[in-house]
Amino acid sequence: MRQSISTTSNTALPIDTLVDTLTDNLDMQIDTAKQVATPCSITQKLLNNEDIHHLLPHASIAELKSIAELIRHRILEVVSKNGGHLSSTLGAVELIVGMHSVFDCSLHPFIYDVSHQAYAHKLLTGRYKAFESLRQIDGISGFIAPYESSLDYFIAGHSSTSLSLAVGAAKAKKLRNDPHKPIVMIGDGSMSAGLVYEALNELGDLKLPVIIILNDNEMSIAKPIGAISKILSKTIASPLYQSMKEKVKKIVDKMPNGTTFIAKRFEESFKLITPGLLFEEFGIDYIGPIDGNNIEEVVTTLKNVAYLNRPVLLHCQTIKGKGYQIAEGKYEKWHGVAPFDLNTGQAIAKSAIKSPTAVFSDTLLSMAQLNEKIVGVTAAMPSGTGLDKLMDIMPERFFDVAIAEQHAVTSMAAMAKEGFKPYIAIYSTFLQRAFDQIVHDTCIMNLPVVFCIDRAGIVGEDGETHQGLLDIAYLQSIPNITLIAPRDNSTLSLQLEYSQYVTSPLAIRYPRGQFMLEKCYMRLDSIIKDYDTKARQNIESNNCYVERSEISQSLDSNKHITESTKSTKETTQTDSKTTACHTEPLGEVSNTESKKDSNKDFSLLSKTQNDKNLESQPFGRVQGIGVQDNENLESCRIVLQNLHNTQNYNTHLKAHKAQMLYDSLVHTKDSIQHNTESSRKKILLIGYGNGVGRMLDVWLSLLIEHNIHASLLDIISLKPLDTDMLTMCLRDYTHIFVMSDSYKLNGVGACIMQFAFSELERGNLAQIPKIISFEIEDIFVKHGNTQKIEKQLNIDTESLVSKILESYF
Repeated sequence: MRQSISTTSNTALPIDTLVDTLTDNLDMQIDTAKQVATPCSITQKLLNNEDIHHLLPHASIAELKSIAELIRHRILEVVSKNGGHLSSTLGAVELIVGMHSVFDCSLHPFIYDVSHQAYAHKLLTGRYKAFESLRQIDGISGFIAPYESSLDYFIAGHSSTSLSLAVGAAKAKKLRNDPHKPIVMIGDGSMSAGLVYEALNELGDLKLPVIIILNDNEMSIAKPIGAISKILSKTIASPLYQSMKEKVKKIVDKMPNGTTFIAKRFEESFKLITPGLLFEEFGIDYIGPIDGNNIEEVVTTLKNVAYLNRPVLLHCQTIKGKGYQIAEGKYEKWHGVAPFDLNTGQAIAKSAIKSPTAVFSDTLLSMAQLNEKIVGVTAAMPSGTGLDKLMDIMPERFFDVAIAEQHAVTSMAAMAKEGFKPYIAIYSTFLQRAFDQIVHDTCIMNLPVVFCIDRAGIVGEDGETHQGLLDIAYLQSIPNITLIAPRDNSTLSLQLEYSQYVTSPLAIRYPRGQFMLEKCYMRLDSIIKDYDTKARQNIESNNCYVERSEISQSLDSNKHITESTKSTKETTQTDSKTTACHTEPLGEVSNTESKKDSNKDFSLLSKTQNDKNLESQPFGRVQGIGVQDNENLESCRIVLQNLHNTQNYNTHLKAHKAQMLYDSLVHTKDSIQHNTESSRKKILLIGYGNGVGRMLDVWLSLLIEHNIHASLLDIISLKPLDTDMLTMCLRDYTHIFVMSDSYKLNGVGACIMQFAFSELERGNLAQIPKIISFEIEDIFVKHGNTQKIEKQLNIDTESLVSKILESYF
């Protein structure tokens, strides 16, 4: 505490006189705080990127208001460009400015729960200019980060940890005889987690000096009870009241039993007109509610509670989105935002590709409309997980358990026991909070709960506390659970449809944003069109042409590429005679046909995807391009065809079998590649989930840029593994490269390597081929644009191709 606060007289006064005295006392303190310090001087220091937190105790209320508005403007300016957490951050500005004006954060640990609302703290502590790099790679984190500043006490990102941290810090300070106390800011949403009450239980028992600022930005706990509540807040917070409270307690304790009973009953009745009964029962003094956006009221109350040597909770009501009218009152929409137009509030750019979350949302709703046993649960994130549609249309089959992942899993296990089919939609990073419940309450019981793991892999700007990189490592260690991962939007729908019939625990993981494969379809389509253009130009320049029937079947997949979200009914209408691969060699087009009419259609991409003959027609060699180009074009067609073959995919999925998307051992057996020395080295690229898209991109680069025909495998199911396919691959290939958006340690590559060694021990392999995992090394991945992070980690396409070439040659 920066400023000592003397206690007032302990002389007993009538209640009306007491209230008047307390009010006058508070007003005098406010007037005293209004010391003149030119507002421009401190605000200019802030603009100059100086750390001004130590100057705030000497600032007037007017100056603090100016600083708050400047900070709010800076937050809006940067978040509108970079994205980030907005509404709760704007609502907490006055609270944070008030905290810094009363307490020194270099002495009192400032502990922010979740800490996404702590942007103002960063701006006050010397990061005003650096703030423009918010959530950018090598820039300012969107959460409290001790590696950025010594004034950031403890990293945060997950909810409800702050009070446990405060208890630990207070214990340490007590042992060191350090008089400074932890200051906690926690949102009302975080109060729904059990960890909070575990901490409150011990805090109230030990009576440790901790100040808890409850940032209630949704008024979910209590509303002010008219004018008397405001008076009581001031009264309870004042030194005079606190001193009298101790005196009264001592007197009451000495009264005869009957009188004591009456006195205590009166005291309890008195508490009932305040909203703090719960906290008082924990042994924690409650003050409030106060207006958390009124900086004068915040500063005054904080000064009054600063001298207390026991736990106290200050209940502050704030407005989410305060100061930005478009966002005020619209809670979830403006919680976390992408870059947006500050004037209109509209997102600046939105991908045309449907997100996995949106696909999950639509598919689950369709399933629920046909299957009355399906229920959905979320831990306070209906919109983020895509369960909002189920919530709106079938509210009786939707459950939001608040920030209580452990409860979500166990309660849904019981619903599964009762015959329902629960779908737990949850971010990968938050699922780890319920590990014991997955093991103890779901998998040991072998119950048909489906874990829909959103934001699996690198999530980008939210950084190390939110990356979804751990789920594969810990889930595959649990008996009874099945692990599958889709490669694109259509296979996500297929996996969800399939999940209805699985009678044991099942986990489906999918990424944030878009599948890599959805983006890669565009590249594949572009390559095929480039060959088409090249053929046309060469044919026209040589006055020759090719009949459409000899050019090949349709490859116009633009509709599928840009949408890739057709329902399973549409996508499974593929002809039952479809084959997974084409093994016939390419045929030559007769040169004599170049004399035919030049008005023929030369398009290689002329038919539609719904053509019944799409995959039943043989490929023909295209006139106008060379042998190598023809071979590359043929390979691209085969891969695209197999990627879209939903019937074949469904067969593999239900049998937990891997799908070979391109087999170079078959398709290049008569090609020019096998006339080279390097062809003796046989490459297999293995992808799992989103890793299939990355490996397809690598496959294309090897093919087009380096004339290397590698095989491409989607393993589909990690647990159980397709051991038959893997054994064959371990025998047939000399180089195997594995990619999944997860950690290398205990990841997909490690799983395959472990299987390879077991096969070697059993005598099923003569030797193990070279197996290289491209998964993420044993580090916590910081924040930034996903593509830039991948480049930094050397797991982008260019880096992976370089690694393969280095190993290949």
